[in-house]
Formats: sequence, structure tokens, C-alpha cells
Amino acid sequence: AGYQKSIIKYCDENKINFAIRAMMCKSLKQYISTIGPDQWQTVNKADGSTSNMHSHRINYTISDYKKPFTLIIQRTPKPGQQKLDLNIEEQSEEIEKNGYIYRAIATSIDDKSDSEIINWYAMRAEKSENKIKELMLDFGGAHMPCGQIHANALYFSICTLSYNLFVMLRHHLPEELQKSRAKAVRLRIYAMAAKLIKHARKYQLKLQAYNTKILANIIEKIRRHEYYSIQQ
Repeated sequence: AGYQKSIIKYCDENKINFAIRAMMCKSLKQYISTIGPDQWQTVNKADGSTSNMHSHRINYTISDYKKPFTLIIQRTPKPGQQKLDLNIEEQSEEIEKNGYIYRAIATSIDDKSDSEIINWYAMRAEKSENKIKELMLDFGGAHMPCGQIHANALYFSICTLSYNLFVMLRHHLPEELQKSRAKAVRLRIYAMAAKLIKHARKYQLKLQAYNTKILANIIEKIRRHEYYSIQQ
């Protein structure tokens, strides 16, 4: 949705750097077929190690907007042989050809390498897309309850507050659960199998040894947490 002339023009006019997933139009598909094997360069991962991805950089324009921008074409191996139909008019974000998947990033950033731009783009604002997906799917933010904007705003604020509280709780969970979504935490913690028994006039909760360690760890972390009053 972001690969539009109006958006790129706005970014240029306001000196905003951008990196947008480009659409594979027919002319770009044809150009990819002309790239020689020695015109691709290896893309390094964020940690500096070598990946199986290659890139190719060109200057490109969109529609009738004449100011060029940088287009970084990515090539990633895929098992199997695929043939590209150059006559297909339909645009998509990726194509497959001869065992490779091709994508492209349109960007205004010229002072960074292909690897740096690709890794920066892959972060997506520190994986904000996954956080938005959690809010929408796990905390009811995908559908509004009514047609009144103020009521929907209040409802969405409650969804957001619930998600933020869950994120705070998740920091106190064992390391293997700190990146888990709400459903996984609910199954591992809230739906934990246990048996409540009464012995010597006292109630006891019997758990498996592994689950006992998990709960003890969570309780200890919560007790060590320092709470601060909110200053007005």
C-alpha cells in the first residue's frame, strides 16, 4: 500500500527517508531477467554473517514521477524450478523464477549498503507489525463493537491497556515465555494443571515439579519488582 507515487513524492518534498516494499511490475520483471550472475552481491545479516540472499541496486522511477530513487532487488534461493511469465500484467510484491524469489525495496537512503538497508527494513520499527498483530488478534482490537467513534475509541484504549499490562507481566515470566503470545501464556500459566487438596486443616495446591518451579520463579520476580508512584 505504501508503494505509491503520492507517498514517495511527499517523502521527497519533506525530506523524509523511506524504505518501501516495491511492486513487481512487468518492466521490473523484464529487467530482472537481464541481470547477469556477476551483477549480484551477497547480503550480510545484521550480525555480520553471510546470508543466502543477494542484491542488485539500480535507479528507478515510479509512474510519471520523474525523480529517481534507489531500488534494491533481493534474490533468495527457493527449492524447485519456477518459470516467470513476463506477459503477466498483475503486480505483486514478489515473483519466483528459476528457483529464486525476487523482491525489491524502494528507498531514498543512498549512504548505506544494500545489507544495511535490507536489515533496517526487516526490523519494521523493531517488529512493530508483530506487536500490532498481537493487539488485534489476542486482545480484541481487530473489530470495534459499535458505530460510535468515541465509544470505539474507549474500547480500543481498553484493548491497548490490556495488551500493555500483558507485556509488563510477560517480562516476569521465564525466559522461554518472554516472547510468547497471550494464548501460549494462557495455556502454560493460567491453564496449568493442578489439584487442590485439604490436609491437616490446610489447603494445598499440588503441581508437577516443573510447574512448581515456573510459578515460584514468577512470584519471586514479581516480589523483586520495584513499583514507583506516578508523578502528576
